[in-house]
This record gives sequence, C-alpha cells and structure tokens, in this order.
Amino acid sequence: CISDLNLKAFKSMLVCLDKFGKDLFLEANNRELTLRTLNTAQSAFVVFSLQSSFFYEYLVESGSTASVKIHLKNLVSIFRSITGVDRVWLQLACSDPDAQAYMRIQLQSQSGVKKKYDLALKEVTPMNAVYSRSGCPHRIVTDPQVMIGCLGNFPHNLPELTLVATTDHLHLKNDSDNLQTEQKEQAGMRTEMTLPVQDLHSCELHHAALRGGELPVTFSLREFKAIIFLLREIDHRMVLHIEGTGKPVIFTSETRSDMPAHFAVE
Repeated sequence: CISDLNLKAFKSMLVCLDKFGKDLFLEANNRELTLRTLNTAQSAFVVFSLQSSFFYEYLVESGSTASVKIHLKNLVSIFRSITGVDRVWLQLACSDPDAQAYMRIQLQSQSGVKKKYDLALKEVTPMNAVYSRSGCPHRIVTDPQVMIGCLGNFPHNLPELTLVATTDHLHLKNDSDNLQTEQKEQAGMRTEMTLPVQDLHSCELHHAALRGGELPVTFSLREFKAIIFLLREIDHRMVLHIEGTGKPVIFTSETRSDMPAHFAVE
C-alpha cells in the first residue's frame, strides 16, 4: 500500500521508466520492491529499488519472491491522475500456475471512492545489467536544477548531448561534428554551456585517467532529461559515476540531508 506521502514520487518513477522502455520488470521480496526497464536499443537500463519502509504497508509471504513483466503504458495511464487519491494498493497474483497472473491496483480517494484495475502480467526471469560504480574513478554531484537550466539553451529535439569534464569546468555541448547528416539537422546550431566546478556540489576526477586533461562522454538527451526531471521532483541530487570515455555512465542520486532515503535510483 502506498500512501499519499510517497504516491507522487512513485508516479514520477513510473513516468521516468516510461521514457526509457516499453515494459516494466518488477521484482518483489520481503525486503524491497524493484522496478526496472531497458530501452529498445538496449543502451540504457534504469533501476528503482524501493525499500519496504517506502510503503505504508508492505507484505510478501515469507520466503517467496516474484519477478514479472508488465506493459508500462497501461500502468502509467492508471497513475496519470492521482489528484485526491490518498491510498493505492498493489497486489500481485502470480503464484497459482493454474490461474491467470495479474496485478490488481486499487485507488482510494479522500472521499471514499474506490477504483480497481487488473493488469495482465507475465512471469519472467529476473533481469539485471552488469555494471559497478566501484570501477568508476570519476564522480560528479550536482543539483538537477542546474542541469535543467543549462539544457534550456539546447534544441529540444537534440538526439545526443556531450559532457566534457575538466578539473576546472563542466562543459555541455551538442557535438555536431560527430553526428550523422540527419542528426545534424536536428541539432541546429552548435551550442556549448560551461559551468565552473564551484557551481557543482562536488567534482572528483582521477587526473591520471583523463585524456588530454578532459573527460568527454556522450549520452541520449531525452533519457538524460527524464532522469534530471525525476530527481528534481523527488528533491535529490544527481550523481554521475564515469568510468571513462566510451564506457557506460552510471547515474544515481543522493539525498540533500543525512537522513537515509527509502529508495534508490540507478
């Protein structure tokens, strides 16, 4: 059961996942609920780990686990309008091999009105990506609003964004020299924004691993926006873990206080 205190954050996570993939891979055990998705190109993988304390009530039968796949669009449409909703119950029915598996979602409004939805699901093998933050020598922490302010200067349909980190500055640019002809038309004019490291929360670069004093990485702008807008919504800082040029970039989050979060973003 999700109370109104965390309902908005849960909705924002689903919307973010929907920006990446078509299917939600949901796993539940007695400690946490994990939400995952993978984009069509299999180049981006998103994970939200919700501890049992995130929920108003959380019950999984002792020793049991669940791993299912649900169509994201159907789930997001249910949470599209949650104004006035103060409780949401999620129930998985997938333990009976002779019965159809489904997820039941019940919304209860402050006025007492209840809505019930049953979504078809499929039991699947747990999915995970192989990556490790421990292998990333570079770590940058920033307020998502700082990034959002910079991105307002770039074309909204820009396919990719290049980030170049140095010891003194963080550069954001649309590197049109490395784009295909049709992508150059979308990129428009060449744009570059420069942030001094003083505007970041922290910037830890392993100097010996820099190439020519710079650390350039390129990623999808659409998916980057989905992450930073979510982090602004839940009031977390954005953390970039970078292994090196040409390697995957790992985005995580951290709270603004010493209080532990009841969920994790990767």
